[in-house]
Amino acid sequence: MKVIQTIAFLALSAISSSSFAAYESVTHNDYFPLPFPQLHVELEGETNPLKKINQEIDGKEVVLAGWFTKTWMDAENNDSYNWVFANIPTICEHTGIPMPTQVILVENPKNIELVASEEQPFYAFGKIRVEQTIDHIYTSTYTLELHDVIPYDASQHKSEPN
Repeated sequence: MKVIQTIAFLALSAISSSSFAAYESVTHNDYFPLPFPQLHVELEGETNPLKKINQEIDGKEVVLAGWFTKTWMDAENNDSYNWVFANIPTICEHTGIPMPTQVILVENPKNIELVASEEQPFYAFGKIRVEQTIDHIYTSTYTLELHDVIPYDASQHKSEPN
């Protein structure tokens, strides 16, 4: 898990100087790179994970690297009711659910096509809000109003050999 978080942090750090072909006309350099570990804040004496949130990011336009997951489906129509964005490829009660600060409910007002794939992480650009959501599978302390999505390409972030 630390390896994934480190890769995501390095990738997000490089995003402001990278050029990507976006699905929407969004200026990606205007978004604050936010690694998932910065969503969780340790507070002295606090044991409730729902209160270990980073209030300083509330209302900021951010970019995160991670995976989209459908959390509820109408099997008959294959319609998704909720999407979340997380630092792991799947969210399932059988594989372990991340802390509430590591799961972000996604609002998609632009109806951007989202893909839930364990093989393909994405950059998600949007406005983050501190907002608690309790679902049948997950609990989240953040909501992201999605502005744009681009596939994460690890080859753009490999370091040169010495």
